[in-house]
Amino acid sequence: MLKDRSYAALFLTAVLLLSPLVLKAAENTGDETPAAPAPAIVQRSPEEEKKIAERRKKVEERLKELNGSEWEMTVKPHAGKEKEYKDVFTFQDKQVSSKKLSARGFLSTNYTITIPDDGETAVWETMKTGKEGVVFIRGEWVKDKMTGAISEQLDEGKKIKEYSFSSDTRAAVPPTSVEEEAEASAKSESSSKALVSKETLR
Repeated sequence: MLKDRSYAALFLTAVLLLSPLVLKAAENTGDETPAAPAPAIVQRSPEEEKKIAERRKKVEERLKELNGSEWEMTVKPHAGKEKEYKDVFTFQDKQVSSKKLSARGFLSTNYTITIPDDGETAVWETMKTGKEGVVFIRGEWVKDKMTGAISEQLDEGKKIKEYSFSSDTRAAVPPTSVEEEAEASAKSESSSKALVSKETLR
């Protein structure tokens, strides 16, 4: 009985003495994932911030310029027996639609605008998806002139058709966005008030 107690006491003492060493060894195994370094904060100079702000302003201006416009286009195939055809691109409520592509199931899509370094032209791009595949369109314009390219990647990319387009005419279409409708109604109200005031003066 005493022997059993002695062995138990020895075992308990050994556990107490060795436990700090075991814990230390576990800490040094390197199982813990090291903390990721904090991301570096990119600080821009005042000149860079100014350029970015100017570029954003230009993009917003070009968005407003393009929104609410309708362009008649001549579209020419790059190769093959296909003939050139006429199409109509409509930029409305920050989306673009093609009359011909819409008839094939490629509906209105959002588009992005970028401003090249020359600052004069502006570039718009969009991607349309439909049952036939994917269509990429890229155009650039200055005032009332627009040119661009269409790439149709059909049948899961097995069939590719390339086209170029150029504008024939540009026309304004009624706005559909909430902000522009508010602006239009405000203008009509102010013009009607001016007419009433003139009639009253008479």
